[in-house]
Amino acid sequence: MDHAERRALNKGLGDGFSRAMDLALTPAVAGVLGYLFDRWLGIVPVLTLVTFVSAIVWLFVRIWREYDAEMEGHERGRLT
Repeated sequence: MDHAERRALNKGLGDGFSRAMDLALTPAVAGVLGYLFDRWLGIVPVLTLVTFVSAIVWLFVRIWREYDAEMEGHERGRLT
């Protein structure tokens, strides 16, 4: 395996790990913050669910846009 292939592999592994951490931690942190606000306001399940689901939707949209932009870049590179 040459240097360019190894660099591409490491970049792919790093990108995948970064996305995995985003998918795991962002909804968890949002849910905890929602729970803390729920306890403060006395409406326990409402903000926990809203922030958790909002974080998941936001992550889905963000990852979809990143993927779409990356694929367009690959297609432009292939067409030229």
